[in-house]
Amino acid sequence: MSKTFKRTGHRAHQRQNVLRICLDILDSLHHDEHPTTRELAEKYDVSLRTMQNYVKELESLNVERRGEEKRLYLKFAIPRKQVVLSEDEREFMRNALDQLDEIDDKARHLAENVAKKVLVTDIETPYYIQPERFEPRTRHDLINALESAIENHIKIDIEYEGKGITLFPYKITAFEGIWYLLADGIKDDSIQNYMLSRIDKWELTGEQFEPIDNLMEIIDDMESAHSNEGREQEVVVKVNANIADYFKYKKHLKSQDILEQDAEGNLIISYDITHHEDVDNLIKSWLPDIEVLSPASFKERIKRELTTYLKAME
Repeated sequence: MSKTFKRTGHRAHQRQNVLRICLDILDSLHHDEHPTTRELAEKYDVSLRTMQNYVKELESLNVERRGEEKRLYLKFAIPRKQVVLSEDEREFMRNALDQLDEIDDKARHLAENVAKKVLVTDIETPYYIQPERFEPRTRHDLINALESAIENHIKIDIEYEGKGITLFPYKITAFEGIWYLLADGIKDDSIQNYMLSRIDKWELTGEQFEPIDNLMEIIDDMESAHSNEGREQEVVVKVNANIADYFKYKKHLKSQDILEQDAEGNLIISYDITHHEDVDNLIKSWLPDIEVLSPASFKERIKRELTTYLKAME
């Protein structure tokens, strides 16, 4: 049974008013208006402290204050298109918007507009895209510090798994849904990755550094969190005809190169890797319809790992 919101006298009406004001503010930001908290307090005829509380609620969503005047902006642009929600999410939005019906015509009109933008069923759109499952980015203070360090080329001190490290940060990226900081250590010019979830403490040093161009090129070529700057190795695989289309129409790795297709439709594909983990998961996920042809050492590694796994299952 779906949950419903219970209306109870003055408190319910007060909450409806807060919701109406917050939706109205979000709508204005969506239309590129950027008021200050004081301007909003005057517009809605509430105290400055009350509006500060409203803005604090909005800041926990997608709103931030910028510049000397602390004007309100959306942190991330909201696409001007309909968004598909799950049934639970749609029911939540319906119940929330229903509370605005009894306030006034303006509130009802606003609720209708919001509903048109977000209450879309899976049937109403011709697309279904299965998103990659990302680790949630909940540590906004860490993210903000890293973004500032990267954008301004500032060294950062972190405590990582109990060890203090000074880094030159370059990028925040996700491999297989896990978020990493890609950074250069002060003792050697090489890109290393650090899981954000394992960074315990951090502090911007205030000291700027000059980014190294070839390190950015290395980052652009990374296939996995295990990629390194070692000598590239070519891995050649055979892909059976029944899954060939999944490789012809999609490059699973940046270095994927189809060398040939035989008369039966099987593909011979080459990958340039710097670490066996760059291609290991890809191969295992398509077994038994993919076979490692070379190098022999990598083929034997796959055999050993699968043999060990099968023995453990006995």
